[in-house]
Amino acid sequence: MIRVETFQGTPEELAEFVGTVWAASYSGRMIFPIWSADYFRWQFRWEGQQAPDYLLAAYDGNALAGVLLGTDFTFRTSAGPFPGAQWSWLSVHNDFRGRGIAKALNDERIRRQQRHQAPLIVSFRFFGSKHSQAEQHQDNSPNKRFHCKVGNWARILDAERFAHWTYSSLEALAARCTVPLAPRGKTIVPQDGIRDYAPDDLDACLALVRQSQSRASLWIDWTRDQLAHQLGRSPVNQTLVMQNRGSIEGLINFHVLPMQAKTIEKVAIIDLMIFGKVSVARQTKLLRAVRARLAEQQVMLILKPRLGETPHWPLLRDWFVPQPDSSYLVLQGAGEPLPTLPSGPLHVLWR
Repeated sequence: MIRVETFQGTPEELAEFVGTVWAASYSGRMIFPIWSADYFRWQFRWEGQQAPDYLLAAYDGNALAGVLLGTDFTFRTSAGPFPGAQWSWLSVHNDFRGRGIAKALNDERIRRQQRHQAPLIVSFRFFGSKHSQAEQHQDNSPNKRFHCKVGNWARILDAERFAHWTYSSLEALAARCTVPLAPRGKTIVPQDGIRDYAPDDLDACLALVRQSQSRASLWIDWTRDQLAHQLGRSPVNQTLVMQNRGSIEGLINFHVLPMQAKTIEKVAIIDLMIFGKVSVARQTKLLRAVRARLAEQQVMLILKPRLGETPHWPLLRDWFVPQPDSSYLVLQGAGEPLPTLPSGPLHVLWR
C-alpha cells in the first residue's frame, strides 16, 4: 500500500533517487539537469537530519516510489500577500508508475499547504521537448491556471563544447558560426565596483529587490532570512554586486548545475538580475563580470529565464539570444480560487 509522508533520508539519497528517475526517463532523449545533494541543501534550506515539511515522498513499504518537492514562500500580487510554495522535481520510479502516485503526492501537497494556510502553489511545466513527461496544457479552472509561457535568454560560452553537447545539429552549427564573434568577458577589477556579495550588503540588496518589484504582477515577498540564503555563497550558488559611492546599484545571483544531453556540461542559471537607477553600460558591465566568472569556472552555457522583469538591453549587448518558449508557469490553489493576475513581469524562481 502506498503512503505519502515527509521524505525520510539524506540529501545524498534524494539526489540519487531523482537522478536515477530522470536519467531513466530522459537520457539519450532530451536535456535534463543533474541535481546534487549540495543543490538540494541550498534549494530547500535543508539543515540538520530532518527533511523540510514540503519534501514529500511516496513509499511502498520501505521502497521509495516517488517524490514531489517544494519551497515555502509568500508571494504577492497587487491584491496583497498569498502565502504558498514553489514546487518541482516530481519523480516517480518506473516500477511504480500507473498506481496514482503523482495524484497522491499532489493531494498531500494540498493538505499540507491548507494546514499551513498557504493557498498558492507555483510551478512550471516543461514542453520544450516531445519527450517531456510533464503535465500537458489543460483548460483553466477556478483552482488551476496555465498562466503564461516562459522561455530563456541563452549565452553560449564555449561553442565546441556546446556543439558536442546539444541534440540539435542546427544549434551546433549556429554556435560554431556566431560564438567566436562575441566579446570575451573581462576579469573583475575593483575599480568597477564589482565584487562578491557580502552579508553586510543584505539590507541594501533587499531594498533594491523590493524596489524592482513595483511593476511585477506576481513576485516573491522575500524575507531577510530567505534573501540572505539565496544570495549567500554555497557550493552551487554565487552573487556579484555592483557598488558605487557606498551604494549597491545592482546584483546578479546565479547557480551552476550539470546538465546532460549528448555529454554532461556545466550550465549556469541566473535567478536574480536586479538593477537600480544605473546606465545600460553599467548593467552590461556587471553582466559581463558574471560571464567572466562563469567562464573561469568552465561553465559552457548561461540561461536567464524570460520573465519580463529584466531589462533587455544589457542581455542583447552581451550577446544573449532569446530562445523559444519552453515552459508554462502554472498557478494552483490549495483548495481556494486563484487570484486574478494582470499581465506583467514575474519575480519567481524558474525551477
